Amino acid sequence: MLGGNSMPNIKELEDTLSSKGIELAGPIVVNNTDLDEYFVFVNSKLDKSRKRSPSSHTLNQISQMYKDSGATVSFVIVEGDRDNIDSSLKTMLFGRFPEMVRNSFASISNTKADVWIEPKRSLTETEINSITKSINEFLDFLRIELKSANFTQTEYTPTPIAILRTLRLIAPCELQTLVAALESKHFNVPNSVWMNHTLDKMRKAGTVVRRKDGEYFLSLRGLHILGSDKHRHSPDVARALAQTKQGE
Repeated sequence: MLGGNSMPNIKELEDTLSSKGIELAGPIVVNNTDLDEYFVFVNSKLDKSRKRSPSSHTLNQISQMYKDSGATVSFVIVEGDRDNIDSSLKTMLFGRFPEMVRNSFASISNTKADVWIEPKRSLTETEINSITKSINEFLDFLRIELKSANFTQTEYTPTPIAILRTLRLIAPCELQTLVAALESKHFNVPNSVWMNHTLDKMRKAGTVVRRKDGEYFLSLRGLHILGSDKHRHSPDVARALAQTKQGE
């Protein structure tokens, strides 16, 4: 247990993780800079119900517990023999900047990374520099160079609902057509990598469908979220069913 603002030693941290059933994938490393930081490598597994263990919620709780005591614990998730850098970076940012960062996405190419950060609010230059510095230090520890850190403008970056509304009007369409349509509505789309990642999340959430020819359209779930008529004779429903059949 932590008391007051006492800094944990590695043994205490190992005991905490063990008590929560978290399996270490390597030794805990201390990064002694202006802020004592512990890099913890943990094994990530899927249980029988396909849920990830340990969950991001559990890791974030532990990070917050140590943050309250004056220490920074950054988790590096290891899946098999491959480090899941994107998830690890996200966990680090959520733990260190919970009031600032809503989401993040890292695109890794060889030993260079482009990172996109979606803030919860408008950030000051000092806050942006602080987040960028943390990303740099984290990637540098993994011997990866930060090529760019991009902060999306929350007031102009298209939300999932904005994407669904636009897609409803022009589907089926390719990614670049969707990007052009969003930009014509004065949305700021960071780039095609960000758009691809966003559409992939929406596809996994069941709101959009990607056909074999690479074109996108709304699923029935996406139509219903927008308030589509739910009866089977609705033109939106008929169109979605026809497009689904074409994509088979």
